[in-house]
Amino acid sequence: MSTKRRARKVNSLHVQVIFAMVLACILPLAVVAVLFVNSYREQTKQEMRGKVQVLCADFANRIQNTGYLTNPAQAELSAAMDTAAQFYDGRILVVNSELQIIKDTFKREEGKTMISEEVVKALREKSLSQEFFYEDITEIIYQVRDPLGKTVLGSVVFIYDNPEYVGLSDDISRTSLLVTSLLVGGVLCAILIASAKMVFPLKKLAFSLQQLADGDLQEKVDVKGNYEVETIVDSVNNMLEDMRTTEQRRQEFVSNVSHELKTPLTSMKVLAESLVGQSGIPEELYQEFLQDINTEIDRENEIITDLLNVVRLDRKEGEMNIAQVSINELLEIIMRRLRPIAKERNVEMVFESFRSVLAEVDEVKMSLVFTNLIENAIKYNKDGGQVKVSLNADHRYFYVRVEDTGIGIPEDAKKYIFDRFYRVDKARSRETGGTGLGLAITKSAVMMHKGNIKVSGKEGEGSVFVVRIPLSFIPEYTD
Repeated sequence: MSTKRRARKVNSLHVQVIFAMVLACILPLAVVAVLFVNSYREQTKQEMRGKVQVLCADFANRIQNTGYLTNPAQAELSAAMDTAAQFYDGRILVVNSELQIIKDTFKREEGKTMISEEVVKALREKSLSQEFFYEDITEIIYQVRDPLGKTVLGSVVFIYDNPEYVGLSDDISRTSLLVTSLLVGGVLCAILIASAKMVFPLKKLAFSLQQLADGDLQEKVDVKGNYEVETIVDSVNNMLEDMRTTEQRRQEFVSNVSHELKTPLTSMKVLAESLVGQSGIPEELYQEFLQDINTEIDRENEIITDLLNVVRLDRKEGEMNIAQVSINELLEIIMRRLRPIAKERNVEMVFESFRSVLAEVDEVKMSLVFTNLIENAIKYNKDGGQVKVSLNADHRYFYVRVEDTGIGIPEDAKKYIFDRFYRVDKARSRETGGTGLGLAITKSAVMMHKGNIKVSGKEGEGSVFVVRIPLSFIPEYTD
């Protein structure tokens, strides 16, 4: 990206920040105005509700005292309810406990049965008063109780239109306009200063990121700003550290592989030249040299196989050849194949199977997983140690646990051991022929089966690897 283009983008960001902050200023002012009006309206509504509640309580008390529910022919109380309903432009109904309407200020429903859900519910509630709010009306239902306040005898239903809300006065409007204008002017000045202060660290960060894009991984990004900018800077620096670590491991890997590939070739060349340059070599010596050459070829083949496995897993080449496999038999075959290696170091191998396990797996890849784990447990064990492999399963997964009594893994190295090119003990790994790829290949194969792998144990006491794989393989479908 050219410098001019980057500058245009940053300037565009500057404009966007100013626009956003202007909105951030105007929006709160609008919200304050709305809240002010709503508060005014709510206050009016509360005052109205308070007056109606007092009236309902008074009517309920008079109804209870006069026995109005059984003798509604009481002109004074009826007239009082008619007057109140007319004054508040509403409607009052008196309902007994059997939902019969005793009084209706509209004179329409007297003698009928009340079927309102709200009234039925209010008669059953413990609360003395219930309120229901609708868009245009408010309904207050007040219980009529016996003198002891235990039995509900009926209820007073007061329905009234929500009052028309009076607008704000001209003085308040003019004052609000003046205050708003002053606030907008002041905030605009503050916005220009604040936006420039916000964008400057972003410009500096963009410049630092461009340096990284150009390949300069040595310098740490050092940009001061607000919390968000510093969070981004910390993330970039963490990413940069990971990139440096990966690059260092890559270079180390290339160096190690070059050495590993070259060493067997050099040995084979020396051995071959020894055979070619001499005549009358005893057959025993001839056989010994050929055996050494064969060993070096095997070593070379192992390194190349690891590299090819990495490439195949990276490219997702080779489809998963899923078939139903007996995991018990697969582990027994692998352990039988590795027993000679264990015998050389007097390492005892134990296999413990809790149940017969059949699973849908790629047998070749799964064999690679188990071989790497068990072989590592042998190679990095102590002479006379033990490798214990156990197999178990539940209704969804099977579990393979590989435990050894070897040198263990340092705590600070556990989070890196599945990284490609990483080797805990470089000297020991070179002696055992490791390339730092085995566990990376193992994890990739496990992930391709939608499983996971975990490691535990203490340094000097051994390691424990646990692999969890689904019993049924579910492929990924893409449109």
